[in-house]
Amino acid sequence: MRQSLTESLVLAIAGGLAGLASAAFAQRALLAMVFRGSDYVPIAAEPDRAMLAFSLRFSVLIRLAHRPAGPWRVNSAIQRRRRSSGPSSRRIEAG
Repeated sequence: MRQSLTESLVLAIAGGLAGLASAAFAQRALLAMVFRGSDYVPIAAEPDRAMLAFSLRFSVLIRLAHRPAGPWRVNSAIQRRRRSSGPSSRRIEAG
């Protein structure tokens, strides 16, 4: 369980960083397209620290909330399979 939580945190942080990198690239690309050939760009597009902190907290919270559901579903599927493959449900092969 500890490994699962660690993986979840790493994936959440990596996803947040990937989103931040793609947002920075998109910001530069959009400003370059809109103000093509202009020496003056009247927009100062800087990331808001409060929004970045909120996004980081939200991505970690969502990842931690949904990560344990996967192993629980797999475990319940294994338990159902074990119950259904008991001695009463075995096939008798005709030979």
